[in-house]
Amino acid sequence: MEEVDWTSKGTALIQEGMYEKAVESFDKSLAQNPQDLEALVNKGCALLHLERPEEALECSELALDLEKDNTTALYNKGNALFKLNDYEGAMKAFDRTLEIDPSHAEAWYNKACLAAVEGKVEDALWSLEKALNLDKENVTTLMKNDFHLNNIRNESRFKELVG
Repeated sequence: MEEVDWTSKGTALIQEGMYEKAVESFDKSLAQNPQDLEALVNKGCALLHLERPEEALECSELALDLEKDNTTALYNKGNALFKLNDYEGAMKAFDRTLEIDPSHAEAWYNKACLAAVEGKVEDALWSLEKALNLDKENVTTLMKNDFHLNNIRNESRFKELVG
C-alpha cells in the first residue's frame, strides 16, 4: 500500500482553490507528524482563504514555534491579525516579514492597506509604492477594488500610482 503525501496533496488543492479539502489533507498530514512545518504554514493559508482567521493564527503560531523566521508564517500571522482587527500585531508581523525579506511585495501591500485603514496616508502611500516597485502588475490589480484603500483613493499620489 502506497503512503499518501498529504502535505503535497493539500498544497495542490490550495492551488486549485479547494481550501476546505486542503485543510482536511493538512490535518491528515499533521496527525502523522505534528511538526510538519509546510503543512502548518499552508493550512494557515487555506484557513485565511476560508475566512477562519483564529485558526489561521493558531497554525501560524505553531509554525513560528518550529521556525521563528518563516516569512510565510509571519505573513499569514499578519493577515490573520489584520482580519481580527489587531492592527498593531498585524503591523509587527508584516514588519518582521519585511526585515527578513524586504522584497515581499504582498507584505508591503498589506502594510499599505493597514496604514490606509488607520488613516496613516503617507505611510500607506509609501508602502504601496514599495509594493508596486516589486510587483507592479499584481499590486495594480489588487489596488483597483480593495476597500482597505478607500481612505487614500482621492489622494493625487494614489491616482499617480494607479496610473
